[in-house]
Amino acid sequence: MNIEVSVRPERSESNEGPLKMIGQVAEEFKVSNRTLRFYDQIGLVTPVRKNGIRYYSAADIKRIADIMKYQQAGMTLAQIRNVLDDDLGWVKEVALNRTDIEGMISRLRVRREEINDAIQEFEAILMDDCTTGAQFSRFEARVAK
Repeated sequence: MNIEVSVRPERSESNEGPLKMIGQVAEEFKVSNRTLRFYDQIGLVTPVRKNGIRYYSAADIKRIADIMKYQQAGMTLAQIRNVLDDDLGWVKEVALNRTDIEGMISRLRVRREEINDAIQEFEAILMDDCTTGAQFSRFEARVAK
């Protein structure tokens, strides 16, 4: 009977820089502590635990950033795990899920168009406000005479 046990080396400030507490990381990524605890529970990110408190290394934080990026692209957590944990994970995902990836690209392009439209609308609002402000200043100057 073969039982695999993985032992994660203890990380400290000296070998990966300062560790951050869960609340700091949650705030940085605009997610809840619960989300980070869930990632830990499913083994997607495994922070160091000291006295029951989760501490995240720079590598953990990079991994969370990657998770967020892939989620924004529409990938599932299972797909993300495959990409992050396997050296050939991305290649496998592309080969096995080409249609999914094409869909992600399409959704991202639509999102980009929506964002560009929103930017144009806000810029137009700013221009109207500036124009209105300038007109108001000229009106004020005439009234003051």
